[in-house]
Amino acid sequence: MKNKYSMKIVALVVLMMFGLYGNLWATAYYYLPYFHTNSGNVIYCVASNTTNGTVTPTITVTAASNASPTSNTYTLSDIAAKTSQMITFSGTSVLEGTSVTSILGAFSGSVTDTISYGGTLAFIGSGDCSTILMSCFQGNTTPKRNVTGYNCYDGTNHFAY
Repeated sequence: MKNKYSMKIVALVVLMMFGLYGNLWATAYYYLPYFHTNSGNVIYCVASNTTNGTVTPTITVTAASNASPTSNTYTLSDIAAKTSQMITFSGTSVLEGTSVTSILGAFSGSVTDTISYGGTLAFIGSGDCSTILMSCFQGNTTPKRNVTGYNCYDGTNHFAY
């Protein structure tokens, strides 16, 4: 009798974690190759968390034109369930809401306003590429220009934008 109830409890936990709420430990990785340390080349990304849980975005500089990056990962502010947040990449700063994160330590060597770099923006939590949606725009003009050429991968899904 005890074993029968144990199996029901395990099944219920699995359904709650994966069936009802999505994968609670999923991560959506967005690979973005087009950043620049010149604050005149701003990139604006709007990320939408359509899940029932909070996600934590992180940014890692993965390539830079001046030298190999340090691979430091910087944690940004959480994005609550069913909300959207603008993430702005300007110079060596990442702005999200009212929070500003300096990523200056990600660069090796001399840092000037002429460095182009690529990065991985990860959303850690309860989402994947089909539930953590993002669109990016570039420039200081109106209207902004769409950024294309970035990808999302979550271990199962792979989307190119």
